[in-house]
Amino acid sequence: MKIYDYWAHVEDDVKTYLNKYNLDPSTGWLDDIMNDVSESEEVTGTESGSYTKSKLKAQHCLAGNGGLLKKAMKLANQDADNPEKADVLIRQYIALLIVLRMTY
Repeated sequence: MKIYDYWAHVEDDVKTYLNKYNLDPSTGWLDDIMNDVSESEEVTGTESGSYTKSKLKAQHCLAGNGGLLKKAMKLANQDADNPEKADVLIRQYIALLIVLRMTY
């Protein structure tokens, strides 16, 4: 089974979001942009609590990504009590790092 590549998928979603709303992390307002991106339904699924809208799809994405989940839970200081929440936490974690990486 192929491991879901969160980095590639979230990076695509972040770039699409930034282009859609004409946001450029290198021009300032980094904290606001990071917050917007990490809380965006389009990028992370935060508002609904599920990016995949499916427990099974979330489980598929999580398979083999336990290390990312541990890092995301530590950063957010939260536990993931279901696969969809775990998926959202990983997407939030990676989205923040991608925005930061775009500023350099």
